[in-house]
Amino acid sequence: PAKSQVRFRLLLRRDLLDRPRRLWLPAAVCVMLGLGLIWSFARSAQLGALIAAVALVPTLPGRWRRAGVAALVGVLVLAAVMPSVRNRVIEGFTDENEVTRPNLWRSSVAGIADKPVLGWGQGNFRIMLEEHEVPGFYESRAHSHNDYLMHAVNAGLPGLAAWLWLLVATVRHLHAGWRRGGAGSWIVQGVLLGQVAM
Repeated sequence: PAKSQVRFRLLLRRDLLDRPRRLWLPAAVCVMLGLGLIWSFARSAQLGALIAAVALVPTLPGRWRRAGVAALVGVLVLAAVMPSVRNRVIEGFTDENEVTRPNLWRSSVAGIADKPVLGWGQGNFRIMLEEHEVPGFYESRAHSHNDYLMHAVNAGLPGLAAWLWLLVATVRHLHAGWRRGGAGSWIVQGVLLGQVAM
């Protein structure tokens, strides 16, 4: 009987760790990382995490899907209730210093239009900005504050197209790997959601 109990416990432990439908470990990781993300005040990362969570919830089985919806609602309510988070979100729409990003985006579009084929080359964003800076406030002049625009500034529209092809190919392969299932499919799904969040 003792050996049978030990064997049963080992099988149960393996079942909890290996089966994709056993989501306690990824759920615990999401809770810990989510709390850290809330207090990081990194709005772009928070938005990406929210998009990834919205993409994740429909893929969950029954009760986990309901728990996921409840968790999403809870996070949004928590963000709305916490003054520090709420004020940080409001600043994004009201603080005049936040116009840096739209100014960088407009300048980047002008720079891309000037050199659409080869771009300005890696590390030459400041040079591009000297020629195409639109009037207004700039808290930062280091990069476009947008990955898509930055790739096009660096390598032109062909470079942007190559990067988008790489993203699409990566997502397709990850999606196929996740759909095949298996013991580690939740890890592949996590990487896939990370790509979606970008």
